[in-house]
Amino acid sequence: MDSERFELATNIVHLSSVFGFITNIIAIATIAKSIKLHTSFGILCAALAANNSFVLVVNSRYLMPDSDLFKAGHIVSRIIGMV
Repeated sequence: MDSERFELATNIVHLSSVFGFITNIIAIATIAKSIKLHTSFGILCAALAANNSFVLVVNSRYLMPDSDLFKAGHIVSRIIGMV
């Protein structure tokens, strides 16, 4: 029972980390493409998005090796976890 809850918790953290990573990358790309956001505000937002992406990758990487999703059979999850 506890291992099922642990696996569910790691899957939730991993999925939320992947979703957050993708949205932060979209934000960085939007800031880079939009000329109106090439201001100090845009630079600050891009720096915060990059920092958030790093934190999400670290959270995902340290939690996923304990889960079955991180086995070699799931190459997509392995690549996302090692980004």
